[in-house]
Amino acid sequence: MKDCFKNLVGLSQSECDCYVFDESLKESNLGLFIDDLEGIDLQLLKSAIGCGETLQKAFEKSYSSAINFFESDLQVYISESHRQKYSPYVGRIGERKFDRPIGTSTLSGLKLETNNIDSASIVIKNISLFFDAVGTISLQVYKNNEALGDPYEIEVVDGVKEFTLPDALNLPISEFGVKNDYYFLYTSDGPQPQNNKSSCSCNGIESIRGKFLKPKGVSGTAYHDLKQDSTYAFGLSINATISCSIDSMLCDFMVDSTFNRRAGIALWYKVGVLMIEKVFSSREINYDTMSDREYLYGRKRKFEKEYKNLLVWLSENTTIKNSNCFICNNNKRMTMGKNLI
Repeated sequence: MKDCFKNLVGLSQSECDCYVFDESLKESNLGLFIDDLEGIDLQLLKSAIGCGETLQKAFEKSYSSAINFFESDLQVYISESHRQKYSPYVGRIGERKFDRPIGTSTLSGLKLETNNIDSASIVIKNISLFFDAVGTISLQVYKNNEALGDPYEIEVVDGVKEFTLPDALNLPISEFGVKNDYYFLYTSDGPQPQNNKSSCSCNGIESIRGKFLKPKGVSGTAYHDLKQDSTYAFGLSINATISCSIDSMLCDFMVDSTFNRRAGIALWYKVGVLMIEKVFSSREINYDTMSDREYLYGRKRKFEKEYKNLLVWLSENTTIKNSNCFICNNNKRMTMGKNLI
């Protein structure tokens, strides 16, 4: 969860001993609590909880889901007025063709030399490795001079390995106006890399990918002694998706106090919707879960309407125009019949 979403909405300020949950859920930076929504109280929620679940777990799960919905829905609404300036790139960085091993230094790999495009990111889920023998490759990812996590210890079998990362990497191309270059560097206990190239020299691929970055092979005896190679990728081929996203901009949007409060209220309503849906889907048969369902349907519809209205306002009041990754979407035009509005 991003820091800007923490403690926007709380569960309750209730001091009743009947309901046990952490003190942190009695806090809200905006004074918004779920049991203040019309039709929702802690007894109703408690009655809908199944075996092994608690009020706290139910709320935390719903709040996390509400944030995911909010991020996705806001991006959809923003797309009505803005679109990505550059076509997304989905493909490899480093070619898969090779015909012989290539001599290398102690430390080798690929550098992703990026352009300064804020709000763009590189998402990587797997990497292909091409070597001449069986062995272990210790692969470390760097952002500029900073190592990202621990090295990946990869066993290369028959000289080839399709390695899926335990967790996908989401690498922002620019942060706070400063671009990030990324390095995928490895040491080997014996296997030598194949001579796959860093670029295919294909106009289509290079023109799309080139808007975001240029891959370069690197090798040397240490990180601060790397020399660039414009031809080879030293046995690596990174499978990546590169595109613009509001994900890295959301907390910047919420610096504005009005935007922050309305985003919090939108989440408040969305959690309310999810909580009511939990009551409707509950397998617990009791008075609270079975009575006044028509009333709860009405509350749910109202919360959904308020949530959507807030998303419209939020999408029209972001600072996305300051990003060089998005431009106005002139193709989206309001019409009435055949007449433009």
